Order: sequence, then structure tokens, then C-alpha cells
Amino acid sequence: MLADKCVNGLMHYIIFLTGVMLYNGSLANIEMDLNSKHEKTHETKEKQRMNQNSCSTRLKVAKLNTALMSWKLEQ
Repeated sequence: MLADKCVNGLMHYIIFLTGVMLYNGSLANIEMDLNSKHEKTHETKEKQRMNQNSCSTRLKVAKLNTALMSWKLEQ
């Protein structure tokens, strides 16, 4: 009788620990997913900013070339 209670208690404890480990593992996975999404969002924003800067630079160069061409024609 006492042995049955001990085995039963031990099984419940093992089940409890397994649940805790699974729960902690799922929290770690959720945290990793959130970090991954944050990094992807940051990378996307950085790429967008770089593209905007690149387009802005190209536009400035195009305007400068146009201004130089008209200046050369006047000369």
C-alpha cells in the first residue's frame, strides 16, 4: 500500500516536471520567435531606409548631371 502511494506520487512528480519542462521550452521558443520577428522587422526597416537613401542620392546625381549638361550647353 505504501509502495503504491510512493510510486503514484513519483509518477505525478515526473508528470509535473515534464509539464514544467515542456512549458519552459515553449516559452523559450516563443521568446526566440519574438526575437527573430523583431530582428526581421529591424532588418526590413534598415533596408527600406537604405533604399530611400540610395534613391535620394540617385535623384541628386541626376539633378546635378542635368544642371551640368545645361551649363555646358550655355557655355
